[in-house]
Amino acid sequence: MLTADAALDNGRGVQRGANSRASGNRWDGTPVDLFQGTEPSAAQGPRPADGGLPRSAFLLPRTAAGATMTEQHPG
Repeated sequence: MLTADAALDNGRGVQRGANSRASGNRWDGTPVDLFQGTEPSAAQGPRPADGGLPRSAFLLPRTAAGATMTEQHPG
């Protein structure tokens, strides 16, 4: 079941398997502006000395929902 997923600027339409189900996804026609920014130039630019991503609004959700774009290292 694919639920509440986002897709941005896909090169082709969504192709799901014959037995899959989907609802409430961006490609299902949900008219919501999900992200603060969709311009990738900052994320594609040079990295700071620590190797992290530069500060950017790229793919940051407009609400608290969503994943962080920080790397997690196992302890």
